[in-house]
Amino acid sequence: MVNTFLTEEDQALKQQFEQFAKDKLAPLASQLTSHEESSAALLKQLGQAGYLALNVPIEYGGKGYSFLHLILLAEILAHYQAGIAVHLAYHAATIELLKAYGSEQQKNIYLPKLAVGELLGTIAYLEESTGEKRSKIVRQKERTVLDGSKELVLLTQSKTSNPSSQNYLPNLVAVLADDNLVLLNNLSASSIKINAQNNPMEPKSIYLSNLSFERHIFSQGDILTSTKEITDEAIIFARDIIKTVLAATAIGMADSALSQTTDYVQRSQHDGKPLNQSQAVLWKLADASADISAARLLTYRAAWSKEENKEAFSRYAAMAKAYAAKKANQHIGEGLQILLPFLQMQYFDLTCFYIDSKILETFDATNEEEKVLLSKLLGI
Repeated sequence: MVNTFLTEEDQALKQQFEQFAKDKLAPLASQLTSHEESSAALLKQLGQAGYLALNVPIEYGGKGYSFLHLILLAEILAHYQAGIAVHLAYHAATIELLKAYGSEQQKNIYLPKLAVGELLGTIAYLEESTGEKRSKIVRQKERTVLDGSKELVLLTQSKTSNPSSQNYLPNLVAVLADDNLVLLNNLSASSIKINAQNNPMEPKSIYLSNLSFERHIFSQGDILTSTKEITDEAIIFARDIIKTVLAATAIGMADSALSQTTDYVQRSQHDGKPLNQSQAVLWKLADASADISAARLLTYRAAWSKEENKEAFSRYAAMAKAYAAKKANQHIGEGLQILLPFLQMQYFDLTCFYIDSKILETFDATNEEEKVLLSKLLGI
C-alpha cells in the first residue's frame, strides 16, 4: 500500500529545506531570473549543504534518503525560483541513471562528485526536431564515435559569462543516444560545439541548448548501457524521474502564487468592500487550494512508487506531471486575474511563474503526449 502522508522525519527535513530556501534562494530569486546571478553558484550551495546528495547512497558520499525527500526539496525551491528546481530534476536523473545502470567503477568516479556539486549533471536525449542531422553512433572495437546534435538543459551563468565558452558547461553530461547511453565528461574537446541560447519560451535560469558532436570519441568506460532494450528502459526511467520532479516544481510555483494572492486578498479592498468578502475571489482560492493538494498527493504517490511499486512508476509520474502542470498554470493565471486589475505589479514574479508553468505542460513531454501514454498503460 502506498503511503501518501509525510512522517515526522519527512516534515523535519522539509523544514530544513524551507529554511535553506528562505535564507539562500529567496534573496537571489529575482537576480537568477534576470541572469544577474549564476544558477551554477546556487546549485553548488545546495551541494555544500548536502542537498544534492539526498538520493546518493551513503557508500558513495550521499545521504541515502528516498526519492520523496528530493521531491520535497524541488517543491520548496520552486516556491521561489522554478529554474533551480528544473536543474535539480536533470541532476537527480543523472544520479538515478548511474545508480540503476552504472558500473561500480562509474559509480565510484561520478556519484561522490555529483553529491557535493563538484559535478553537475544534465541529460541530452533528443535529436534536433528538424531532423537535418540526426545523431549517429558508430561502435568500434575500443571506442564509440558520436556524430550529430543533442538538445540538453544547461545552467545559466551571470550576464558577464559567455554561454558559448567551453568553460560554460558543467563537468558531466549524460547523453542518451540511439542504442547507447554514454557518460560524457570531456566537454572541452574540440569535437564538441556549443550553442547555448536562452529565449523567452524557456523557464528562467536555464538554457535549452544544442551540443554538436563531430566524430567525438568515447572510451569503453564511458558507456552506461550497450543494448537497445536496456537503453530504451533507461530512457523511460530517466524521463519518469524528471517528470516527477517537474510535477513538484509546478506545485511549488502554484503554492507560492496562492500564498501571495491570499495575502493580498486578506488585506485589500475593492470599491470600499473587503476583497475577502467577494465570493468570486474566494471560490478561485478554494479551487486552487483543493487542486494543489490533489496534485501534491499524486506527486508524492509517484515518488513513493519509484521504490515501492516500480511497475506503476511510469503511470503515476505521467499523471502527476500532466495534472500538476495544468493546474499550476490554471491557478497562477487565476491569481494574476485577481491581482493585475489592481495594478499590483510588485507581483510580477507571478507572470514569470505563469509562463514557466505553461512551459512545464510541454517540457520533456506535452500533456497530450502524457495522455496518450496513460491510455497505452491502461491497455487501450
